[in-house]
Amino acid sequence: MQADNTNDVKVSDTALENARKAHDTVITATNQMAKNMLDCAQKTVVINEAKKNAPPPVYDPVSAITETVNFYITATGSITPTWKLVRVTAPISGTFISGIRKDTNTLILTMGRPQSGAGGIEASTAMNNQILYSILSQSGITVRP
Repeated sequence: MQADNTNDVKVSDTALENARKAHDTVITATNQMAKNMLDCAQKTVVINEAKKNAPPPVYDPVSAITETVNFYITATGSITPTWKLVRVTAPISGTFISGIRKDTNTLILTMGRPQSGAGGIEASTAMNNQILYSILSQSGITVRP
């Protein structure tokens, strides 16, 4: 409109030149966008072809292996003092004081395929279930497999 509404030739030429520059900028941006869309479509085809040729996932027949080791430590002791009186020898009975202590410690080793989690690599659900099963079986609760 500036080119048509003026009587000055320089103003009209400047306005036309600005309109051509704007036109060229729009055409360049449109061509670049079309090129990017074509590149994206070609990359999508390549990715889909790679998915078709990928081997099937490997079946893992053993998801977790667990070994439970129990340590039983038993310590016993007794005190039997003896003394002798004039005509009586003591103790008449067996042990005077005795004690026993039994400690049981359990070590549960679980090996399996870890999984990715929020905090990095962590134990899989199968590994956690194996540990829980071992703990419950140690407690005497009947667990159905």
